[in-house]
Amino acid sequence: MRIAIISRSWFTEIRGGAERYIYEVTKRLIKRGHEVTTISRHNSDLPNRHIAIRSPGVPILTSALTSLLSGILADLGGFDAVIVNGYWAELSPLLLTKPWVVIIHDIGLFRSQWAQEHRVKHFLRRVILRDVVRKAYRIIVPSKLTFEDMRRYLRVDEAKLEFIVEGIDLEKFRPLPRKEDGVFRIFQFGRFAPNKGQDVLIRAFRRVHKRHPNTRLYLIGHLSRDALPYYRHLLSLSKGEEDIIFRIDVSDEELVRYYNQADLCVFPSLGEEGWGLTVAEAFACRVPVICSPIFFQTGVADERRALLSPTDPEGLADKILWAIEHRDTLDDLVSEGYEFAKGLSWDKTVDKIMHVVKDVL
Repeated sequence: MRIAIISRSWFTEIRGGAERYIYEVTKRLIKRGHEVTTISRHNSDLPNRHIAIRSPGVPILTSALTSLLSGILADLGGFDAVIVNGYWAELSPLLLTKPWVVIIHDIGLFRSQWAQEHRVKHFLRRVILRDVVRKAYRIIVPSKLTFEDMRRYLRVDEAKLEFIVEGIDLEKFRPLPRKEDGVFRIFQFGRFAPNKGQDVLIRAFRRVHKRHPNTRLYLIGHLSRDALPYYRHLLSLSKGEEDIIFRIDVSDEELVRYYNQADLCVFPSLGEEGWGLTVAEAFACRVPVICSPIFFQTGVADERRALLSPTDPEGLADKILWAIEHRDTLDDLVSEGYEFAKGLSWDKTVDKIMHVVKDVL
């Protein structure tokens, strides 16, 4: 099948969950022999035909032009179907006259305090998103929360929605031997952004570190230009703390190594989450997990495989301290998380996506 895949951002440049999702799906479609053309504003390292759209450096113009050109190229390319990685203001599918499905990871903008700070952008995002979901042949969502939000905020017919969870490469994300050196390492993985709650974690860690000086905090993730002011704020919060360590845009090999150095993974996100792939990756590496309520809402976590944390620094510190001081009781939690991760597969994800694609042809 000739398939066009539109994703404004690509995993080679933006190492986020939405980008990994479409990247892993693309890899497997190519491997299965489909003729795949990918269209993005970034370069790709995959062996298929890839169109990288170059546009002005002004963010809002770059996004709009990339979407417009992507839609035109996909519509004129003679493809059997188009899969769109649907960001909040992704208007490329509105230009398509052939069958298309859209993957929408989250619509947290309807409740996000950060999204609503930019009123014009927020208004345009809502207008475009409403039009996209109205015209979409089918809508793929990776989380229970997004499924429910689609029904609640956009009144999408349930028959139009397909809940297809993300996968994991279990050959890559797996438990490895861990070193024992007396240091208790706490990791957080995710983009540097206010919704990820890194500032909350730093404040919580300060209290944890006072009681347990052998603790060390690692913050690992992608840093975009838009997030630079927030990143500087994090550096200011951690000033003078040698045991708070930042790492930006690490490779998958480094990522797996970091997971396997972790004694505890903490995900204190405050909103705007799709599913929570990093939570599942921690499960796959047999690491105990503390996460905020949103990951229980998306479906990646539950009380059998993760500790639920408050989203304030004091409450989060209490939960981390409890985990450190009761680490011998976390084995069942780790085992449940690992069993959950073993049931995830990108091949299963692709099977379900292709079933949807064939259904709309």
